[in-house]
Amino acid sequence: MKDENHRKFAIEIFRKYTLDQLNFKSYKVIDFDDDQYLPYPEWKNCVYVLRIGSNRDKHFSLTSIPNRNDRKEILYIGGHKSGKNTGRYNKLIKSAKDAEEFYRKNNYATNDMEFGHSVGSCLTTSLLDVGFSISDCTIDLIESGKMYDELELIIGYQETFHHLPPWNSLREGVCCYGAIHRR
Repeated sequence: MKDENHRKFAIEIFRKYTLDQLNFKSYKVIDFDDDQYLPYPEWKNCVYVLRIGSNRDKHFSLTSIPNRNDRKEILYIGGHKSGKNTGRYNKLIKSAKDAEEFYRKNNYATNDMEFGHSVGSCLTTSLLDVGFSISDCTIDLIESGKMYDELELIIGYQETFHHLPPWNSLREGVCCYGAIHRR
């Protein structure tokens, strides 16, 4: 975070997203076949947000993953450090589907292994045992640009709920405090 004005701006951007006041498109992952991915939005830059979707209805424990005060039920906020629309959200979906496939074949999850996207490592055996599936999630693609990107949404989330989204981790590219995002 650069300064107090940046913090306030990030909170406002996140608030606008939660009130559906930003330009975004929502996709249910289940609407896309295994070999089919979400389309690139017409915008040059975008942020993607993974939400729990209909998973919440499968088992009571799944509702504890997103913050209970978060009406969007966010699991992960992402983007690309270039800010450009690179389709990284499709990498998230493929990684999670690969993790689920491993679980189906072997009856356990390898959440301690590296996947193509960090969200794949969040899929534990117990999570998959109770029926969680990436296919039941929703992904929002949000138009971003020079004024804001995933950094502002992550800061806004953290300032609102006092912690990062459940499946975000501090790493280069989404670290709220890293020098990479200093402008």
